[in-house]
Amino acid sequence: MVNELLLKAEELFFKYGVRSVSMDDISRELGVSKKTLYLHVESKADLVKKATEEWLKSDLESCLAILSDKKNAIDEMIELGRHVVDLLKGLNPSFVYDLKKYYPEVWKLHEDYRWQNIAPALHQNMLKGIEQGMFRADVNVEMISRLYIGKVDIMLSSSIFPSEKFKLVELYAEFLKYHIHGIASAKGAKRLEKILSSNKRAENGA
Repeated sequence: MVNELLLKAEELFFKYGVRSVSMDDISRELGVSKKTLYLHVESKADLVKKATEEWLKSDLESCLAILSDKKNAIDEMIELGRHVVDLLKGLNPSFVYDLKKYYPEVWKLHEDYRWQNIAPALHQNMLKGIEQGMFRADVNVEMISRLYIGKVDIMLSSSIFPSEKFKLVELYAEFLKYHIHGIASAKGAKRLEKILSSNKRAENGA
């Protein structure tokens, strides 16, 4: 019941935003009483935290599986990008706003996750790419991995990229191309263009 509760809560939070989803909504979706929910969580805030912790654990497993594969570094980054895009497709922009404003301790879990887990994984991806000749040998790996994480904060800024004008999925896709182009060697740039051309043909039904 606990896992089902956490998964359903995170799904609803992502789709509608945290503030818009009540404990009544969650109990109704699960087909159980609200009293039953409180056997497993102390409050909505407790549920938000536990659901977030479970999601971050699952997402880390997915990301590490992608970045530890035998593919070349650029293919890994593209696959990681697809994973992120799939997440963003179902993400309501108010989810981020709600966490930052009303659940800052939970939002910090997201920030810690990116800096403590994703940044080092990107660091390793770039070292791998340099070794493979896909990324430039003069890339400052520590600096670029931090820039990548920092730019995600810019993407999530409603003042810089208002959601009514910029879709997160399209914004991230453009950012990913920007990132790889910025560090790719000539060999890596060719590989990236091949992947992008293949994706474009697939989208056009060719």
